[in-house]
This record gives sequence, structure tokens and C-alpha cells, in this order.
Amino acid sequence: MGKVEAIGQTGQEQFVPEPVVPEPQPRFYQSGKQLVITCSSTSDKAVSIEIRGSTSFDKTQFLHNYTTEMVDDKVKSTLQLTKSVASSEDAQIYICMVNSATAQIIFNMFDVFLRNANITGLPPTTLRCEPEFLSAAFPSIHWYRDGMELSSIAHLKDRIQFGQNNQTVEFIKPEPQDGGVYICRITFYADDLTGGQQIFEEQLFLQAKPFIKPEKSMTVTNTSIRLQCPAGGYPEPQIFWLRGANVTESSDRVKLTPIDGVRSAQLEVLNPKPEDYGTYVCTAENSLGKDVATFHATMGTSNSQIVSLELLYLILLLVACFAT
Repeated sequence: MGKVEAIGQTGQEQFVPEPVVPEPQPRFYQSGKQLVITCSSTSDKAVSIEIRGSTSFDKTQFLHNYTTEMVDDKVKSTLQLTKSVASSEDAQIYICMVNSATAQIIFNMFDVFLRNANITGLPPTTLRCEPEFLSAAFPSIHWYRDGMELSSIAHLKDRIQFGQNNQTVEFIKPEPQDGGVYICRITFYADDLTGGQQIFEEQLFLQAKPFIKPEKSMTVTNTSIRLQCPAGGYPEPQIFWLRGANVTESSDRVKLTPIDGVRSAQLEVLNPKPEDYGTYVCTAENSLGKDVATFHATMGTSNSQIVSLELLYLILLLVACFAT
């Protein structure tokens, strides 16, 4: 297995290709996803490379890509075979051949069991990323959100717990802002001295009902009414602005713009007329529920007159208690 010297001949001139070099191995691939087989060899001239299987395989299912490039005054020849959707039959030994030189690549298949979660009902809630193998190897697993490893996110690290081999992440005390897209990164390391590695990433989704952030604000002047209703939740909530039973739409004087990527989270009325003042209701809604904030826009009003759904509920609850 591995590196074999080969001697090739072109006309009367002889040259000695360097050993055939497959990728660091063993190699892994996921069933149902792309499979890429790469072999290369470096010599004084470009060489022909062939890839065979230890058992027969249909080469017509693979896209062939042969390239050459100069590396330190040598020609590096590379053959890459790509299959868009791999299956269990692709798990075998592939043989890279340059003239009489050969090297083997062992390909192992694995699957990944994924389970998304919702922040509903009683805690905790758990995301699952569990690799399933046809071999004894086991990878390293790490979890990320927004490019940061979960264990380094200050507001999150004390409320999560990882399962065996990091295959699960449990949200012990989930909060609405925890909703979003999480990345499970699966890393295999080569068992030779190359230090090579393979990385596979899977997306998982923690769904959460919408919530309107405390940063909501209102600014009212003679020239504009500006209401900001930043919202979170996953899936991304839709924002609707209501005046009575009517939905406020964009127009020449009414501008709806996003905040932090959430569309229509800011409402601005330019050159307001007397009928533009009054009560505006911001509704953030997705498939798991909704949240509401009420804005009372009158001349000279500010943030102190924004009432959230929770505060309205508390006021009504206190009134009911005193009434009894």
C-alpha cells in the first residue's frame, strides 16, 4: 500500500516520476453526498494517471478532471474523479496508477443521524448529530453558531451540555434567542504521518417562537415618525405593522426597512399628517407563534410609551386581581 517508485520512458529520454500520491487516508464519504477521489504524481513531464477499483465500478458515473501545474520546476499531474451522489457500493479500495507505479486509497462510508429541535414546552431540548460508521474509526465533533464554537459563546456556554463524543448538545435552559442555525463539524484525521484531515459539516435548526427585542424604540418629530421593532426567533419572523385592522404597506411616505436582516422591522412615516399619529402595533410571527409590541405615536413621544405584549398582559392581570 502507499508509495511506489515508477520509471516511465518517452522516446529516448527517461524520467522518474515521484511516488504516486493519493490523499491522506483512510478517506471517508457520506452516503447520498458527493464523493471525490484524487490522485497526483510529480515528475519532469506530465504523466497519465488512471484510477481503478478493487472491485468493478462504473466510471461513467464519475466526472473526470485531469490537470497539470508547475511546482518547483516539476510538473504535478492530478486526476480527480467526482460522483455527485455516492452510495454504499462506492466503499472499496481505489488504486492510483502511473505507468507501473501504484498507490491505494481506502474509502469508508458513513451516515449521519440528524435531529433538529424546537424551543417549546418544558426544557431541556437537544440537537443531535450522530455519525454512523461501517468502520471502527470515530471522528472529532465540534458545534458552532455564527462561526463561533458554542463553548466560547458567553451567554450560551453555561446553559448547554454536550453528550457522549459531542454527538448531542442539550440546551438545559433554552431561551428564545437561542433559536437559529447550528453547525455540527465532523473531522476525520489521517492515520498516516501526513497530518491530513477531512471535514464534514451539517446544519441543524433550533426553532424558537418570535420575540421582540428590548432595543425597540420610537422617535417622533415634525418631519417623521420612526418606529423600530427588532425581532428574533427561528424561522426568521415576518413583521407586520397594524393600525387598527389594517396592515400598513410601503408607499411614497411610508418606508419599511430591515433591522439585522429581519425585513420590515423599521417603520418610518415621512412628513406625517395628523391622521398618521396614533397607535401602531408591531407583530412578529413565525410557525411557532408570535410576539407583539404597541407604539403610541403622538407629537414629542419617546420610548417610554412603547408597551410590550408581556406588559399589557401584566396590567390586565393586576386589574383582574383588584376587581375580584
